[in-house]
Amino acid sequence: MILIPVVLSFFVSGLVLWMLLSSRLKTVGLDYPNHRSMHTVPVPRTGGLSIIFGAAASFPFLGVTECYFFLLMVLLASISFIDDIYNLKISLRIVMHIIVTTTFMLIFEHDLGFVVALVVGTYLVWHTNLYNFMDGIDGLAGAMSLVGFGTLGGMALYQEYYSLAVLALALATAVIPFLIFNFSPAKIFMGDSGSIAIGFLSGALGVYGWLEGAWSLFFPLVLFSPFLTDASFTIFKRILQKKNIFLPHKAHYYQRIVRHGYSVKTVWLGFFLVMLLCAFLAVSIESLVLSAQISIFASLMAAFVVTAICLEKVLRCSETQST
Repeated sequence: MILIPVVLSFFVSGLVLWMLLSSRLKTVGLDYPNHRSMHTVPVPRTGGLSIIFGAAASFPFLGVTECYFFLLMVLLASISFIDDIYNLKISLRIVMHIIVTTTFMLIFEHDLGFVVALVVGTYLVWHTNLYNFMDGIDGLAGAMSLVGFGTLGGMALYQEYYSLAVLALALATAVIPFLIFNFSPAKIFMGDSGSIAIGFLSGALGVYGWLEGAWSLFFPLVLFSPFLTDASFTIFKRILQKKNIFLPHKAHYYQRIVRHGYSVKTVWLGFFLVMLLCAFLAVSIESLVLSAQISIFASLMAAFVVTAICLEKVLRCSETQST
């Protein structure tokens, strides 16, 4: 039963992607190069639609709760697609993210208490925007989606949460056709319609699986830590520098490494290997007691911090010399 929606998602995604890249539709929602861009020619940013439509093939196979989650993702994708075309105000977008996150938390029957609910809600709004922040070079967000949803789906299947597994694995397979054409040099981008929607669902499924007992709290945190750390470190640094965190920039580590002289493919490969390592680590710690999970997660965060500090010194020296 699980194989059917997963395979359907792959082929529907591929079909929609082919339509989006056809002569009539490939000029819709073009992303024109600017000072922040890593590309030099206009590229359509409608690729996220192929992922959403592909995953929609799994809808008849989902449980009621997962259907609600998927519909919330579609709502965010619709709003974000309008933003891709008409550039909505940031305040309006954030309000919608909060509304969708609040609705998500009202769906499941878990009394978290005000403080925990506030922390979880804030985390989900942040996670919703992660993919948008990290979707800055070819293939990066697609790779995280493939590894992230694939691992979530595999763990849900192992723990016999079948509906959750169907939704996660359907997203993972729907990403594959897009990733092929998004790999450097990209022929299509994910766009906000994909990055915001997928960012929300990846965070939402992580939280939902934790609350339902499919995995521990640290499983999704370790799994998505490559995105969580780069985006969080960069935004925190910009706050300290008193810069507007909502304005476009090229301050993420992956962008700065490319400007340092490494090719997009090399940077992508480096991040992809880290994603695979974190996925392996996330699965490995599931059999450990909570104290051991906390220690490993803290060690992982410390490793990322040390790496960021070292990178900061090297990149800052290079950027100083180039100016």
